[in-house]
Parts: sequence; C-alpha cells; structure tokens
Amino acid sequence: MRRRAVLATGVAAALAGCLDAVTAQPVLVRAMSAAGNETSYRCRLDASFVEAHPPLSTVLRRAARKDRGQWATEDVTVEHARSLATAIDDHCTSVGGQDGGLYRYEDRYYFISITPRQSRMHVVPR
Repeated sequence: MRRRAVLATGVAAALAGCLDAVTAQPVLVRAMSAAGNETSYRCRLDASFVEAHPPLSTVLRRAARKDRGQWATEDVTVEHARSLATAIDDHCTSVGGQDGGLYRYEDRYYFISITPRQSRMHVVPR
C-alpha cells in the first residue's frame, strides 16, 4: 500500500487503512511549522497547488502564524482527505520530491498530517 502524505512530528503513517476504518468520522488536516532539518524527505508545494486545495491552504496559513510545535487544524470529510492525500502524493512525485516528510511552502518548512479525528486506536488532540 502506498504511503500517503501523513505526518505526525516527522514520522509518516499509513493513511488509507486508517480512513477506511472511520468513514463516518471527520478527518483532520493539520500543519505545523518545522525547522527544516528534521528529515531529508522533502517536497516543494507551489502556490497554485496549495490554492487548489482550500483545507491545505487554510492550515498552512494558520500554521505560519503559530509557534513551532503547535498544530493548525481543519476538519474535512473522508472523501476530501483521500482526495488531498492523493493530490499531495501525485504532486510530490511530479516535482521530484518525496511525500511523508517536510513540505516547503513560501520559503518555510511544514509537517502536514491527514488523520482521523478519533478512532478506536487513538484520539487526535486538537
């Protein structure tokens, strides 16, 4: 199974299996500022790509105003989460980057996470 653009403090997690188990629950798209030296896996996000995905644009804008280590969040449906995860994966492949690491947008680094708000396995803090 392909790893999708899911991060929690720099460690990638499988998205597809998690989302299938919680189809009725909201999913969080999260972003957090990063220093840029946490991992060698990187992907550049162009402004046009980010603008085409409003939840991603929202969390990146919010994360830019927060201190490093604080998540900016946005609830989305499972369908939107799957679509965004696929889009990030495809984008990173097309620009020669790797998803599942750091994302560079407007000269800053971010972690991005797409994860169920709650599941039987864990609870995602807001």
